[in-house]
Amino acid sequence: MSETLDLQKATVIRLAGRGRVHLQYQPEFLRLDLEDPASGAGHYDAILRVPPCGQRYLIKIQAAPNDELLGAALNIYRTTEKDETLALAPGQRVFDGRGQCLVALESGQYEFEVLRRPDSQTLVALKTDSINTTGPTNINLRAARADPQVYGPGDQQMVLDDLFIRSARPTGGVHWQTSPNLTS
Repeated sequence: MSETLDLQKATVIRLAGRGRVHLQYQPEFLRLDLEDPASGAGHYDAILRVPPCGQRYLIKIQAAPNDELLGAALNIYRTTEKDETLALAPGQRVFDGRGQCLVALESGQYEFEVLRRPDSQTLVALKTDSINTTGPTNINLRAARADPQVYGPGDQQMVLDDLFIRSARPTGGVHWQTSPNLTS
C-alpha cells in the first residue's frame, strides 16, 4: 500500500488531561506516550492531525548496473528539514538489477546517498548535491570504480589499511579495514 498520510508531519492539536503527552515519529509509525505521574486513573483527550501526503512525482535514480549496487539501500534526505530526525524520507528503497531505484517524492530539495560494504574488499559510497525536484526527475549517480592510493613524503606510496567514508549527514558512514592477519 502506498503512503497516503505524512506521519512525519503529525501534530497534537488538542490535549486535555492531567499529565503530559509526547508525540514522536519513528520510522513508519507514530509513538504517542501519555505520562501520568499522579496516582489513580485519569482521563485524557488527545486529537492528532496527520496531513495527507502532497502530490508526488516519479524520481528515477540511475547508476551503472553492477553486483555491488544490487540491493543497496538508497537514503533520501530532505535538505530543508531543520530537525535531523525528520530529514530522512520514510520508506525502504533499494537498487534493482538494472542499477536503478524508482521513488515517488513531493516537490522539494533532496540529497540522495548510498553507503554500503557489499564484500570485504569493496565500498560503495555515492552521494548527490542538493537537488530540487518540482516534477518527474532522472538522476544519474555516475558511479565509477576507484582504487584509492595514498602517498606520503617524497611521493612514497603508503599502504592503505583503514578507510572510513562519512555520510553527508551529521552521523553515519561506511568503513573498510584490511584483515588483521595480513602483513605488509
